[in-house]
Amino acid sequence: MRIIIGQQISRKAAESIYQKLKEKKITTYKNFLKTDDKYLKNLGLSFRKILYIKDLAKNIYKKKINLNEFKKSSSEVVYNSLIKIKGIGKWTINNYQLFVLEDCDAWPGGDLAVQEAIKRLKNLDVRPDENESNNIAEKWRPFRGSAALLLWHYYSKKND
Repeated sequence: MRIIIGQQISRKAAESIYQKLKEKKITTYKNFLKTDDKYLKNLGLSFRKILYIKDLAKNIYKKKINLNEFKKSSSEVVYNSLIKIKGIGKWTINNYQLFVLEDCDAWPGGDLAVQEAIKRLKNLDVRPDENESNNIAEKWRPFRGSAALLLWHYYSKKND
């Protein structure tokens, strides 16, 4: 839920929305499913993100996915399970693998801040796209996720 909230918005905005949900005790899949969409919209979520989170919650409720099982699953199993859910793409999956499953090789190559940090570090004229970022990160295996953390930190310090 928290990662979906953070898609394509600032970290500060995402954290603000998540804290509102937390205060209202709407961070469990059961409570989220029971909450009215207009109420969720008033807390800062777009209708599209509400749809995505509710689809995730329904998949958990119907036991189509079991997040606890992911801790002992391969990256491929996690990816193939989550990619089927509306609103969950590569970026979301890689962030989930990195921050929740603590997969040190999860690589969010499509992340704009990661791409911008690579551009700055390598003195490139143009920000690399996802494919270029993925190619650059290949030599960082099996620690691409660790590299992403450093790149995000570097990006945020350069933008302070």
